[in-house]
Amino acid sequence: MENKICKECNTVNESDYKYCKNCGALLPAEEQKTETVYENATYNYNPFVSDEIDGVKTEDLVRFVGKNADKIVPKMALMEAAKRKTSFCWPVFILTFLFGLCGAAFWFLYRRMYKWGIALLVVSLLLSAGKTVLTVNTMEGFLAGYFDVLENYTANADMTRLQHDINSLLTGDELLGATLVSNVLNALRLGISILMALFSLHIYKCHATSKIKSYGRPLTDIELMLSGGTSGGALAVGIVLYAMATATLSVILTISFLAVLL
Repeated sequence: MENKICKECNTVNESDYKYCKNCGALLPAEEQKTETVYENATYNYNPFVSDEIDGVKTEDLVRFVGKNADKIVPKMALMEAAKRKTSFCWPVFILTFLFGLCGAAFWFLYRRMYKWGIALLVVSLLLSAGKTVLTVNTMEGFLAGYFDVLENYTANADMTRLQHDINSLLTGDELLGATLVSNVLNALRLGISILMALFSLHIYKCHATSKIKSYGRPLTDIELMLSGGTSGGALAVGIVLYAMATATLSVILTISFLAVLL
C-alpha cells in the first residue's frame, strides 16, 4: 500500500494512518477495511480503543491534539479504557528532571495549557527564590568561618592549627546542612519528575475534552486544530520570561555574596 500525503501540510504518512501524524487532518481513505480496523490501523494499538474518549469523539481529539497525536491519543484511550489517571510521558519526565518544574511548565505552554504553564512557572520561581535564600544563608556562615580561619592563621602562622580549623570548617554544621539539603532537593526533583510524567497526560486529556465540550456543538476540522494543537510562540515567551526572572535571582545572589565578602 502506498503512503498517504496530507492535503493540509503535505506530510507523508504511513499507508495505515487515518489522520495526519503532523497536523491531525483527515487523510484520504483507500479502502473500506481502514474504517473497520480504525484503532489498529491508525495507532497500531489494540481493540479496546473506543470511538469516544471522555465523551468526545476520538477523531475530534486527534485533530485537537495535532502534532504527535498518533502517540498521545492512544495513551489517552488506554487510560480511558483502564479507568486510570496515569500514563508515563517521557518528554515531561526529561524536561522536569533537567530543568525542574519550569521544564514541565514549558511542555504545558507548548501544548497551549496556559493556566497550568503559568502556575508551574510561578511555583518554580518561588522554589528558586527559596533555594537562593538558603544558599546565601549557608554560604554566609561558611565564609564567615573561613575568614576567621584565615585571620587566625595570619595572626599565629600555625600550620597545624590552620589544618585543624579548615577540617572543622569543612565538617561544620553549615556545610553538612547544605550538602544534606542538596541531596534532598535532588531526590525531590526525581520524585517530582516522575509525578509530573505520570499525570501530565491526564491533565492534557481533561483540558482537551473540556475545551471541545465547551463549544456545545460539533466543531469543524479547522476549529479543532485552531483551538488545540501546539504553540511555539507561547513556549518562546515562557522561556524568555523565565530566563529574565532567573537572571534577576542570580543578580540578587551575587550582590548578597559581595555583601558577605565586604
